[in-house]
Amino acid sequence: MTRASFTVLFYIKRTKELKDGTVPIYARITLNGQRAEYGLQKSINENQWDNKKGRAKGFSKSDKEINSYLDFVKSNFWEIIVIFLGISLSLSLYSFIKELYIAMSLFLCF
Repeated sequence: MTRASFTVLFYIKRTKELKDGTVPIYARITLNGQRAEYGLQKSINENQWDNKKGRAKGFSKSDKEINSYLDFVKSNFWEIIVIFLGISLSLSLYSFIKELYIAMSLFLCF
């Protein structure tokens, strides 16, 4: 059985500034050496983002909400990985992203 490598990095896209002056937050998922970007449908002021930590800095309500959402997203990523590996399915980046979209669309419906 081969070992899967998996990392998640949260970052902002400074080049895609929105009309309200904020920038979108993305997740970069690396799975067995393959990378994909996933837009989180969240945005933040550029000066409120900590690049080293990949999180919002500060203790305002909006910063805490964003960090809580990032934690939630990361835990969903890990749950999908555990499910795939637990039932011994081959884990490709494509299948991971497909399951991720399903999981996140279910979450957004509530």
